[in-house]
Amino acid sequence: MRSKNALTMIDSKLYTVVVPVYNTTKTHELLYERLNKTFKIINQQWELVLVDDCSPNVDTWVSLQDLASEYSNVRAIRLMRNFGRGPAILCAMSYAKGDYIITMDDDLQQRPEDIPLLIEQQSHDVVVGQFTKKQHSIQKRITSNIKSWVDYVALDKPKHVKLGSLLLMNQNVARAMLSINSSNPFFAALLFYVTRDVVMVPVHHDNRVHGKSEFNFWRRLKQFSLLLINNSTFLPKVLMIIGGVVFSISTVVSLFVVFNYIFHDVGVPGWTSLIIVTLMLGGTTILGIGLLGEYLGRIFASTESRPPYLVREVISEEVKNDGKCN
Repeated sequence: MRSKNALTMIDSKLYTVVVPVYNTTKTHELLYERLNKTFKIINQQWELVLVDDCSPNVDTWVSLQDLASEYSNVRAIRLMRNFGRGPAILCAMSYAKGDYIITMDDDLQQRPEDIPLLIEQQSHDVVVGQFTKKQHSIQKRITSNIKSWVDYVALDKPKHVKLGSLLLMNQNVARAMLSINSSNPFFAALLFYVTRDVVMVPVHHDNRVHGKSEFNFWRRLKQFSLLLINNSTFLPKVLMIIGGVVFSISTVVSLFVVFNYIFHDVGVPGWTSLIIVTLMLGGTTILGIGLLGEYLGRIFASTESRPPYLVREVISEEVKNDGKCN
């Protein structure tokens, strides 16, 4: 591992830290201070882009406004409604000016002091911070493991990779992800479509400084549905496999019934034809639905053009009260 002195020898780059925000107020100033101290140690330029995902707590936007007004390297963006964490991060990425983009949450469970560990591996397209010991609840750990498995199956994610909130990507990856037109983007799906050059580095995982996570069971369920329905053809493929299996079983059973009826005269009058029709129609119907879902999913993905997020307001040194919609 490189020393801090070695990190200061890296050619000066601009790093953009992007942070989705929802309902928090008490950590933003501390987050900025710790980030500023970290980048001073490694002698690198940086900026911070915070996106308020239409928080119900009005003090959240006030807090971001104050931070953007106080510091010239902070940009605060407010979305018109709640779009979710993925679109909020993509929105922040679209405003980023850095050569490298770093994503993290604002709860300080990911330590800004671990960012140099990611920078050491920045020759790769993406560097992900892997927690050595998670401070999550048992329920969140279970759902996180399920999500990781779904990512692997549905997105063909590399086996060694387990995505976390703290990661670094180069500007080329970010631009490629932003160029993909999807009204319901799923961050991991876009990332693994663009690149497979992803490495992991061990980082710390701290307890939340204030409050509790807003990312509850229903939000995670919505995230799963976004992945399975809008960003992969996993469900239609599973349905198609089930349909194929049912169709095959139906065919075998139907042949067996016909064989018994013809050669052994076994059966209730009318039952043979009824069961054959029911089995064949059931199998072919499920198979047809799976195929139809596959086609509709691809057509839907290629024709829909609704924006993944809408910006209400931007506060920074350069832009004031911009009503631009993206």
